[in-house]
Amino acid sequence: MRALIIAGANIRLMPYLFGYFEQLSKLKYDIMLFYWDRDGLKDRPLPKDVKSICFRKNMKNEIPKFLKINNFKEYRKEALKVIKSEQWDRIVVCDTQFVVLLSDILIKKYKKKYIFDYRDPSYEKFGFYKKRVAKVVSNSKATFVSSDAYRAYLPKYNHIYTNHNITIKDLNHRKVRKIYNRETNKIRISFWGCIRDKEVNLSFIQEIANDSRFEINYYGTIEKTAEAIRTYCNNNSINNVHIHK
Repeated sequence: MRALIIAGANIRLMPYLFGYFEQLSKLKYDIMLFYWDRDGLKDRPLPKDVKSICFRKNMKNEIPKFLKINNFKEYRKEALKVIKSEQWDRIVVCDTQFVVLLSDILIKKYKKKYIFDYRDPSYEKFGFYKKRVAKVVSNSKATFVSSDAYRAYLPKYNHIYTNHNITIKDLNHRKVRKIYNRETNKIRISFWGCIRDKEVNLSFIQEIANDSRFEINYYGTIEKTAEAIRTYCNNNSINNVHIHK
């Protein structure tokens, strides 16, 4: 049996992929991953039994949406080639934008054979888009959401399941906090992911700037907003905000 996983980002940014790799491997699938390398940076290695096809196209997350259109068209073209290259027994598509982008062929050729992994809301505020997402969910074999709160954006079906954004290995660390002393006089606030909403972040930083009770750590893609936050903190000698790659 052959399984295709379709994803729209660098591997290191999608830890949830490894849960699919593990389960499909247990079920004796041959696994192919089609993914988008957006930044050309060193990526996380794949399991030995996972083959991959990489769509390489640099694209900043924070550029205007109209500048992304051609890149998404190219991505769709290459993804369709992979989908049509053979008859897959199972397809897993990660992220709403990409499942909508490929929804025509999924619904027509792979009805009840594909899995939709819903990570975050995107453009559901637009009625036509929300209806398309609903149709994708309806025709899926299963749809996984990373938070129960996201069910509010989707129609109600029995084949929607919650799958939090952690890996199986993460569960091995559940007892770590009991090992170390948790007595501290500092509250550490951490953020993971693409750093957006400059004004919201700066407003929050202003409230706790150089307050020794707090520390903020940003772990994510260093783009326009992250650089603006870093510049603001440097210009105002704020020493309790840290940005990490």
